[in-house]
Amino acid sequence: MQNQIASTILDQLTRAPQGRGMGCLVAMTGAKDFVFGTYSVGFAVPGALHAIKRVNVYLRDDDTYHVVFLGRNGNTKHRALGVMAENLARVFTEKTGLYTSL
Repeated sequence: MQNQIASTILDQLTRAPQGRGMGCLVAMTGAKDFVFGTYSVGFAVPGALHAIKRVNVYLRDDDTYHVVFLGRNGNTKHRALGVMAENLARVFTEKTGLYTSL
């Protein structure tokens, strides 16, 4: 079960109405295998570019996000540090080639 912070991260990533981010992300990208932390959310993204297999999004104390894009063996492919909420979707799309909303 996801917590409120993870739900907000997914809503901001997809620009979805409150509480619908996970469903939108699954529909648009095929995301699966969600893992929810206290201040983070991670998920697998099949079909992403650059051999990216998993994405982890961490909320920071300064209200920005660190987004880590992982490969098949868990190695870091890309990092985006200090991402503002309004830029989450753009960063995700640039790195994975997948859109989070229509």
